[in-house]
Amino acid sequence: GDARAASYRRTDTKKGNDMGSGIQDEHWRGAISLKLELHADEVTTVPPPEPLFILAPRLGYLPQVSKQALQQFKGFLPPGIDEPWFEYKGVPLKWQIPTGALYDLLSDGEYPWCLTVSPNCPIRLHFAWVTLARIAIGRSF
Repeated sequence: GDARAASYRRTDTKKGNDMGSGIQDEHWRGAISLKLELHADEVTTVPPPEPLFILAPRLGYLPQVSKQALQQFKGFLPPGIDEPWFEYKGVPLKWQIPTGALYDLLSDGEYPWCLTVSPNCPIRLHFAWVTLARIAIGRSF
């Protein structure tokens, strides 16, 4: 309590910022290192495109990094793709679940967390989400 508040005051005094920005800085430090690679089925060049390394906020969502992913892989994706899908080990990731929750459920501590970027919604989407739900339920007991 008091020690944490004091650390915010010390940090803020050094930076010359108000109390609110110190709390915001502390919040945004909760990030996950991601390694984004283009799905193997989409790679048509040798060598393949370089992966994208990015920090994603734990309380954020995957669409927040989709713009950077599209920029990284724009020369390798079909025209008209504006929202890629993200997968982990073949499991499509739901965008309405915070990135930190997805990481905690699926990654087993992998760092950086290696995700695959795909321009198409997988047909197996429903079955993958059922699998994700079973994994989540199994880990909670």
